Formats: sequence, structure tokens, C-alpha cells
Amino acid sequence: MLSKNKIVLQAKNLQVCYGNHQVLKDFSCDLPEGFMIGIIGANGSGKSTFLKAIMRIVPVDSGEVLFWEKYNLQEVRHQIAYLPQRNSVDWDFPATVLDVVLMGLYKETGLFGKIRPKHKEKALFYLEKVKMQDFAQKHIAELSGGQQQRVFLARAFAQEAQLYLLDEPLAGIDAVTEEIIVENLQKLNSEGKTIVMVHHQIDTISEYFQYLLMIRQGEVITSGETKEVLTNENLQQIYGIKQAFVIQ
Repeated sequence: MLSKNKIVLQAKNLQVCYGNHQVLKDFSCDLPEGFMIGIIGANGSGKSTFLKAIMRIVPVDSGEVLFWEKYNLQEVRHQIAYLPQRNSVDWDFPATVLDVVLMGLYKETGLFGKIRPKHKEKALFYLEKVKMQDFAQKHIAELSGGQQQRVFLARAFAQEAQLYLLDEPLAGIDAVTEEIIVENLQKLNSEGKTIVMVHHQIDTISEYFQYLLMIRQGEVITSGETKEVLTNENLQQIYGIKQAFVIQ
């Protein structure tokens, strides 16, 4: 039951502004450990900003963030893997597929440490999980969008974190890539890892997530187990439209 789960991430009254535009408004939530958690809401509702704010990528004007009841992000950063939106990445940087995944092993290699055969073996292991091992020596810019996303997921997996924060990992990819990514995420979750994921496909919400954080215009509308909060009323509220969704 949810009541037995620890809180992995707690946000208290977050306020984030871009210039004069307030993006997050008194944003508060408690996210439970060990769930596949979907963050859903309309475009521009603050989903991506929330992830950037808790990772200190954008400044927080006020409010607090705790991971495992700790305020110091640096103290727990090694337990967190963050994946930004694919369209925010500069794909022209000079790196092979293998190089990209090796970046996820910084806990073992250090930022400028020597890459040893065991590190390459581990990187190839995670590439195999996403069926990209045959592309190890390809330049990352030569790949399709779906292939690039698989590689960046492999890098996140290589971090062997406890908490994965993923910003729209399924956006703009092919069906095969989506199946591979979801299968890997569900396996991680079955091993006790927490997955927090910005998601935009309404038709797969109930299939992919056990818990939802529902956002509208920078505010939390509701959160809870999917079976309890995934209602037509809540979907209409967060997407700001009147027509009914059909929830099976």
C-alpha cells in the first residue's frame, strides 16, 4: 500500500519565475518511493520546469526540495539520474555512442579518470539492454531520434541510480524504441527503483504508471495512485477542455 512507502521526493511551496512569468506557483508534492510516477499536464504547465527546479538547473525563487528527507542535493546526487528532453541536447558534440554511455559511469571513473576495459564492458552491457550495442562506435549525431534516446537512456541506466527523473523520454520516438524503453523502465521499477517521468500520451497513462502528479498552469491539481486520480474530471481540469475523455 502507498502508506507504507517512504517519500523519495518532497517539494514544498516551490516558486519559479522566468522573468515576469511565474511558471511554478506554490508547487508542493510528496512522491512515494518505488513507483512508476507520471507527471502529466498540458504543454507549458510546468512539468519540465519542475524537474529542472528540483535538480537546480533553473533557479528556485522560494520553497524547498528534499530527497529522502535530505535538503542537500549534493549529498544524494549520486543516487539520482536525470534525463533532459532530447530536443535540449546539442547533438553535434564529438562523441561516439560508447563515449556517451561511459559518461554515465562517472561514479566509477571520476570526471577525468582513466577508462578501463571493465568500464567499456559495463557500457556495452547497458547498450545491449536498449539494443544499441552494434552502434557503439557510431557518432551520436549519425543516429535517428529514437536511437539517440535509447543511448541516453543507456547512459542513465549506467548510473545505477535509485531515482530516475526523465523529461519526456517517449516524445517523438518510434514504437519499437518506446517498447524497449518502457520494458527497461518497468524492470528497473520491479527492482525497487523509482521512476519519475514527464509524459504526454493520455492513452498509455494507466498502462505505464502506478502513481500520477497532475499539473495545470504551474500548480498541482492532485496526485495519487493512478487508479484513484485518473478520472475524466481530473483530465478535463488539467488539460483545460470540456470534452470527456473515455477512461476504461
